[in-house]
Amino acid sequence: DEFDLIIIDEFHHAAAKTYQKIIDYFEPKFLLGLTATPERMDGKDISAICDGYIAYEITFIEAIQRGLLAPFKYYGVKDDIDYSKIRWLGQKYDQQQLLVEQLNRERAEKIFTEWMKYKQTRSLGFCSSIEQAEFLANYFVERGINAISLTSNTKGISRQDAIKKLESKEIEIIFSVDIFNEGVDIPSVDTLLFTRPTESFVVYTQQIGRGLRKYAGKEACV
Repeated sequence: DEFDLIIIDEFHHAAAKTYQKIIDYFEPKFLLGLTATPERMDGKDISAICDGYIAYEITFIEAIQRGLLAPFKYYGVKDDIDYSKIRWLGQKYDQQQLLVEQLNRERAEKIFTEWMKYKQTRSLGFCSSIEQAEFLANYFVERGINAISLTSNTKGISRQDAIKKLESKEIEIIFSVDIFNEGVDIPSVDTLLFTRPTESFVVYTQQIGRGLRKYAGKEACV
């Protein structure tokens, strides 16, 4: 009972055993959980942890309508991969079978062409694997774009330095796997490129959120 108030960010993780240990141990006068994505794909109810009491709720569509977030323009580009031929492993596709289809220069050219058509000033590219992130970054560099892949394999540049270079436009696009899903704030990002099948509504919402922060000169996120 040392603390009167405990605030837990990314509260959708609170159903995990590691979080439960902390929540069960402490007895604050008030526990406040914050999350942009209260839905969990495993169906666990995080509101039950707070006895069903929701102090405040707003969807990101409402936030856009109120002018709290930037609006977005969404362009769906046809993906010619036949996913019915890729083994489904319960929660995601077989990584190796998926890579065979993704590491394809014709598909990389299609992605590059569509990105060139719609991009604005600063882009994040979401990939399903380190191999795909590196492949696309290298392809974009070949086409004259200052692009990098930022993954656990990246050497020579820190995450902070990469973000600074993106903000200053030294880098035009960063390809990553999951490191930008949550806990990262880059308001100047105005273009998001989805090059992966995203099976989780939570992850998808988090990724869209990377581009919705308001920023001077940003009319909308693409």
